[in-house]
Amino acid sequence: MTVNRTDPWSYVPAHIDIADLLEAKTFSEEKLALIRDDLGPKLDEHHGECDILIAGLLSRKEAQQTSDIDGFVLSRAICSENDAKVILGHLRKIATSREVGLRMASEGAFSTVTTINELLTNYGGSKDNNQSLTRRMSVLIEGTGVGKGINNVVVDAKRKILTNYLRDLFVDASRGPVFLINEVIRYYRTIAVDYEFKKEEVGRPWAVRLAKFRHSRKVLYLGALLPLIQSISETKDRVGWLEDQFTNYTPLERILLLLKDYGRKEDWDILKYYNIFVGLFKNKCFREHLDNISFDKRDGDDNYQLIRDNARNLHVSFHNFIKTVDHWQNTLWKYVLS
Repeated sequence: MTVNRTDPWSYVPAHIDIADLLEAKTFSEEKLALIRDDLGPKLDEHHGECDILIAGLLSRKEAQQTSDIDGFVLSRAICSENDAKVILGHLRKIATSREVGLRMASEGAFSTVTTINELLTNYGGSKDNNQSLTRRMSVLIEGTGVGKGINNVVVDAKRKILTNYLRDLFVDASRGPVFLINEVIRYYRTIAVDYEFKKEEVGRPWAVRLAKFRHSRKVLYLGALLPLIQSISETKDRVGWLEDQFTNYTPLERILLLLKDYGRKEDWDILKYYNIFVGLFKNKCFREHLDNISFDKRDGDDNYQLIRDNARNLHVSFHNFIKTVDHWQNTLWKYVLS
């Protein structure tokens, strides 16, 4: 299929301030380039059988100097834990070097190594826990690889995951991507429940997590859900269109493309409010202040009110945009709200 490769960022109206978003985009692209230049030859030693999956802010081109690097080794075949640790050791070395200067995140939901086959089985089954769902959705929705080879492991994984989720479309091309829509919704709700667990039972700082959930997690979610809804109208090559969306664009870039095609002038305020969030969160003192806010005193704190009100404005802007795209409404009611 013929695909328009115009930079999605070129469509942003001049009156919308996206200075902090552009700064984060440039920063992320520069750091990823350094990582790829350093690790590419080391990955070549494994003959294209494994790559490092980068997720989180860096893969979404929203990273800042205070950001962590989330990642794990993604392999086509069996890769030993020892080999994976060596590869991740190289990543840690370059990540924490003076040139890159970022922290490695703790493993969290990511194991040291995951094979593509592990991402293709047990969807919704008894072994499909929060960690496996997070790995699968991270690869599909936001992941990018470090390797530069033609047979990119991460791209291969994305395509195979999509084939699994869209298998009904190969039988009947007129069907909607119902399976994947449900899975994206499940993933977002899992993030919401995880926030409550960590706030209430684990006792971790809550305000930064809540602000991220209301801003960057919402963009991640809608950057996956809205293209799936739009795909119902892409009748020529629905599978190919979705493959292009999830392989070649970040979640925010997918939203930019939809705003370009269907947004009104006021709908671009989504970018304005998201830019405010990114600008606030690059301030380390602001983040540290949020981490120390008592939950029962939050409404009396100026910084909390600022980020809360911005989140509400972002939510309203998204809501107003979505409800005015006429051809999305039936799909929303049929597959999301029913």
